[in-house]
Amino acid sequence: MREVIISDTSCLITLARLGDLGLLERLYHHVWITPEVACEYGAGFPNWIGIKEVKDKSRQKQLETTLDLGEASTIALALELPNSMVIIDEAKGRRVAKENNIPIIGVLGILVQAKKQGWIQAVRPKLELLRKFGFRFSPKLEQTVLVMAEESHDLK
Repeated sequence: MREVIISDTSCLITLARLGDLGLLERLYHHVWITPEVACEYGAGFPNWIGIKEVKDKSRQKQLETTLDLGEASTIALALELPNSMVIIDEAKGRRVAKENNIPIIGVLGILVQAKKQGWIQAVRPKLELLRKFGFRFSPKLEQTVLVMAEESHDLK
């Protein structure tokens, strides 16, 4: 059974700013978001992004005590849908997803997958753009991502 992919707001925004939102369709074919994420994102969505409401609002409210609305709804939805993976970058959200045994991927992981599938030529220029946009990641994480993308020969 194919994984159910559920995205948080910031990852959609980041990929859209890179001009790479379409990578999600290429990699996963269909992505779900919650109405809360749709509201935070604010723009229209392509037809391969579906909106699904969280049924257990009490669980979502409990998650909102430590996470923002988009992250809380994303994780709450993942807990309701079997075989889910969330696209999330924020440390708190990633920690909560891991605590709930929900597989995660972030923008950097998506870029590595896209490179391996041949959908982008290189990850390094994307990392440079992300830094210009204020996306924060450590030099160690950058090095790990470049190794995973088989671009470590380019390390300075």
